[in-house]
Amino acid sequence: GHAGSGADWGALTRAMQVLGVGESEQEGIIKVLAAVLHLGNVYFHRRQLRHGQEGVEIGSDVEIKWAAHLLQISANGLQRALTTRITEARAERVHSPLSIDQALDARDAFAKALYSALFNWLVTRVNSIVQRGGLHDAARISLLDIFGFENLAENSFEQLCINFASESLQLYFNKHVFKLEQQEYARERLEWTNLTWMDNTPVIHLLGKKPVGILHLLDDESNFPKASDSSFLEKCHYNHALNENYCRPRVGGREFGIRHFAGQVWYSVDGFLDKNRDALRPEIVELLASSKEPLVCAIAKPLLTQAQTKTLPRGTNGRFVTMKPRTPTVAARFSDSLQQLLESMTKCNPWFVRCIKPNSDKTPMRFDMPVVLEQLRYSGMLDTIRIRQSGYPVRMKFQYFVERYRYLYPGKLPRGVPYRDLCRGILEQRPINLTAGPDYQLGATRVFLREGLERQLEIARADCLRDSALVIQKHMRGYLARKNYRQKKRAAIILQKHWRGYKQRSDYSILKKGITRVQALYRGKLERKRYAAKKAELKRRLEAERLAQERAKQRAAREKAESQRVQRSTVHHLEIPAELAFIFSKLEGYTPPHTERNLVKVVGGISGHPPNPNLPSDLHQYEFTKFTSVYFKGADLGLKREPISTPFLSKAAARDQDFQDAIALFKLILRWSNDAQLAGPRERALADYVVHKGLNSRSLRDELFVQLVNQSWRNDNTVRMKFQYFVERYRYLYPGKLPRGVPYRDLCRGILEQRPINLTAGPDYQLGATRVFLREGLERQLEIARADCLRDSALVIQKHMRGYLARKNYRQKKRAAIILQKHWRGYKQRSDYSILKKGITRVQALYRGKLERKRYAAKKAELKRRLEAERLAQERAKQRAAREKAESQRVQRSTVHHLEIPAELAFIFSKLEGYTPPHTERNLVKVVGGISGHPPNPNLPSDLHQYEFTKFTSVYFKGADLGLKREPISTPFLSKAAARDQDFQDAIALFKLILRWSNDTQLAGPRERALADYVVHKGLNSRSLRDELFVQLVNQSWRNDNTERIWQMMSHCLSCFQPSPALNRYLLKYVTDHSPTVYKEMLQRKLLRGVQKAPHSRALPPSLLEWRATRQKSNMALPLTMADGNVSTVSVDSWTTCEEAASIAVSSFEISLV
Repeated sequence: GHAGSGADWGALTRAMQVLGVGESEQEGIIKVLAAVLHLGNVYFHRRQLRHGQEGVEIGSDVEIKWAAHLLQISANGLQRALTTRITEARAERVHSPLSIDQALDARDAFAKALYSALFNWLVTRVNSIVQRGGLHDAARISLLDIFGFENLAENSFEQLCINFASESLQLYFNKHVFKLEQQEYARERLEWTNLTWMDNTPVIHLLGKKPVGILHLLDDESNFPKASDSSFLEKCHYNHALNENYCRPRVGGREFGIRHFAGQVWYSVDGFLDKNRDALRPEIVELLASSKEPLVCAIAKPLLTQAQTKTLPRGTNGRFVTMKPRTPTVAARFSDSLQQLLESMTKCNPWFVRCIKPNSDKTPMRFDMPVVLEQLRYSGMLDTIRIRQSGYPVRMKFQYFVERYRYLYPGKLPRGVPYRDLCRGILEQRPINLTAGPDYQLGATRVFLREGLERQLEIARADCLRDSALVIQKHMRGYLARKNYRQKKRAAIILQKHWRGYKQRSDYSILKKGITRVQALYRGKLERKRYAAKKAELKRRLEAERLAQERAKQRAAREKAESQRVQRSTVHHLEIPAELAFIFSKLEGYTPPHTERNLVKVVGGISGHPPNPNLPSDLHQYEFTKFTSVYFKGADLGLKREPISTPFLSKAAARDQDFQDAIALFKLILRWSNDAQLAGPRERALADYVVHKGLNSRSLRDELFVQLVNQSWRNDNTVRMKFQYFVERYRYLYPGKLPRGVPYRDLCRGILEQRPINLTAGPDYQLGATRVFLREGLERQLEIARADCLRDSALVIQKHMRGYLARKNYRQKKRAAIILQKHWRGYKQRSDYSILKKGITRVQALYRGKLERKRYAAKKAELKRRLEAERLAQERAKQRAAREKAESQRVQRSTVHHLEIPAELAFIFSKLEGYTPPHTERNLVKVVGGISGHPPNPNLPSDLHQYEFTKFTSVYFKGADLGLKREPISTPFLSKAAARDQDFQDAIALFKLILRWSNDTQLAGPRERALADYVVHKGLNSRSLRDELFVQLVNQSWRNDNTERIWQMMSHCLSCFQPSPALNRYLLKYVTDHSPTVYKEMLQRKLLRGVQKAPHSRALPPSLLEWRATRQKSNMALPLTMADGNVSTVSVDSWTTCEEAASIAVSSFEISLV
């Protein structure tokens, strides 16, 4: 099996469960299938019997036993059924031995019948499960278990039956599809030429028509005991030798040929009669019926019924009927089943689904093109697609069409006009396709469209709807703007009314403002005095706090120094263990074996550097305070100056010895951390003794670590503050505004995380349950940062306060001066009028300015939206065009390989393998030095703008429009190319070669140049084809994004011959306007230079030098050797003569020609 067999098996079992197939039935199905496989492995040996008879014996008893076990039948009975035959004569049953060939046929017939019966049982079971109301003729499933048309390397009786069924189904498909299609067109009264398709009725008559059809002849021969495959073949030759669909082999052979709809197939007649007689003997059916397996008995019942009837159920309408009661042949059963299938399909409304297998190995997303194309060809889909493309697959009723595309009607839809006329009015606005017939037709009740026109209508409808939406948006925005203007205008009138009522109150208000300003100046002076006093007070308080902090620090330093001095004086009185005292006594004069001189400093590289420690991600959850709260024995974590009386941990106090050792170890740690005189060997001896204690007693290790942690806890002068006090004091250092609802502990952590971390001496702070514990250094940093923050805040407050007071003082003085001037100068009346006028003018100006700004913003937004809509529309159009182009190129690349090529070119291609040309790329060199006679820039005619190529097409084109074509043309573009039959055929062939040249990406190397030379050679040999060739190249470059090869081919043609005078100027204008920049100058020069040589042309296609220069868009040069040995490199082109080259070379040596 393959990689997906497990998944397939799981899907199969789930499907059986969904359909309600029980576990016992599933087991029975697997047993039957396994038995079929074991039967396939059974083989036989020849055995000589009495009286000279030949028999067989089983060569694989294991396979027989396994098959009998799986089917729950007798192994001896199965062995007898496969090696002997029972003949009934006069109520007696005689056992006769089988030959080895008959035994193999009996084995195969047994396996086939078993598998077929299981398949029929499964179909019946699925139908019974799905159709809950019971099975009846009105709703049933008919299955044809074949894989379509088959044409193998060697075809036999099985392929003949399969292909006969395919022929019958293809005839039904053709009649049904095309007949209904044409009936629809006739019913709608369309202008339509009846479709033609391949009628395979003669082939069906050849195979199955009475009395001499091939299957009938085979059935008749099967009834003769002495008939053979050769006699059957002779009868076929005798009866069908003159039939055009029947083929005899040229040399005597045991085969015959049939011309099917999908191609000719040869059938070998070896084994035809035996395969046709492939009947299941009654004793085998009885053996299966005696099985103890319920499923085997169920599938054997139809076989037993069929064996007892001996004849087919019906025998009319051309069915097979044997002359006497006997088991029907395979051909008769197959033909009857096929006839029943066709009758069932005739009563139904069929839908045809053609299934295509993409590849043979079940690989996703991969199409094996030969396999797919063979299936399409054998199923007749290529002809079906061709005929469907010539029809009208899109059909709409008149009313629906008008309602969907009414936006495309030129103007308003008139009332009272029939829908048919409205449809015509809409469709007449579309461009007409003259090459492939009309894109639409109007029937009696429907509009018939081709897919291309329907796609154009959908695009035009979408564009129209989008434009309409933009117009609606524009008018809606205008309406809203006018409505807003009217509202604001009414508001302005109300403002003016209230402003006029303010006139009588203005005198009092102005006087009141003057007095208020004087009061404000006095109050400001008082406030400045108060501010100065508060500032001085703040300064004094800050200085007092600073002095208090300095005194506290000095006092703490003195206390700390005194405490350390006292502790050092008392630490020497701590007793030490006897063993350690003994060690200290022996250290005097002791010389260790290894000293500092044995250690050296490594200078070079070191292998295996220790990796950086990777800390656990959840380490922040393991605060040491949690450990103390659980495991400490009544003691708190904190620096101890005196020996302890009990261990920290309970397990260290469990044993007396551990208790005493824990107390002694703490005294040693006190001496180690405080004895400044402890150094040298005594220091190391004490450390080794402590480590030795931990090594000897596992229960003391945690106690030892806890003692060390305790002595490191707040080992310097630790500052402690409650959370709330810490936050209130250092809230200025929090990054941003203090959030509400957050616990003080988290706020403390947020403030402290902004400080730099001391990695060498441990953390500078820890958060307890209710307090913050800080080291002096960190507390000092926090105080400095707080003082800096307060100082900066005070400076900012002072700056803004001084600025505010200055501005306020200035405004007050200014307003007071204006009021005093106005009142003392006596301009009361003019002042009132002036103030009123200024106020109204300012309001109006502000309102008008606001309106103008809104109008400008609306126009700007509208312009931006319109530009964005245009950009999106252009992008969508480009994406749609790119998708259509990519799809078209993909389809064209897949079909371009099927374009036929001329016989001469095919012969040239066949001779290119192993051919070595006389000149290769190695004969070409790049010119480095100077070149004589650079080609001049082309001088274009002054009236060239009058020769648009569209004028030439309107005069000389033969019914075709200028535009890129993806398929071969059916007629030349120009009339003169269609004057002679040979030119007509050559023009069609040249266009196919141009299609292959421009689209075949695999065309490269010698084959590419051979095709280009062949096209140029055709133009050289036929003057009447030259203009046609140039016009075809222009047509393929029109609105084509991939034109590089087209311009290369045009350059090759212009290197050898010129267009006619009627086309020359038009072609020059087209090249000037549409050719790429890299080819434009080259093509212009060749056109203008060729005109000077007209009407002459060259005899041979372009050389290797010209081919290479065109591909690289470069100029050409040739080295010319003079008589004196001097060499001159001369610039040449395709139309340079020997005389011109010699003249350029001579002039380069300053030699004048006479």
